[in-house]
Amino acid sequence: MKCPNCKLENPPTALTCDCGFFFGNDSQRASAYRVAVPATVAPDRFPIRALGTVMIILGMIICLFFILIYEPSVPAVDAGKRIFNSGLLQNQQNGLIFGLGISILGALILLYGKE
Repeated sequence: MKCPNCKLENPPTALTCDCGFFFGNDSQRASAYRVAVPATVAPDRFPIRALGTVMIILGMIICLFFILIYEPSVPAVDAGKRIFNSGLLQNQQNGLIFGLGISILGALILLYGKE
């Protein structure tokens, strides 16, 4: 096929000439110049599964604090004796429940969260 613009001989299957002339109609021109743009996926700023992992670790730290460090007893009047304070025992129990709740919620987020 000979180009009417520059008179260069092109193969019969060519859509364009080296000079830029387009062989074909307008619909073929639009499809020939259409460029496939890859779809971009917006990255997560903070993956939800990482949040679940952080919550599990935080819940474990809270539980360990209330088991190992928190002291629910107070010194008694007698020398060397300690008695348990019911209010402090309740605070320890609430701290353990809170820590376990955070850990369980983090485990659920880790299991069922999107990647």
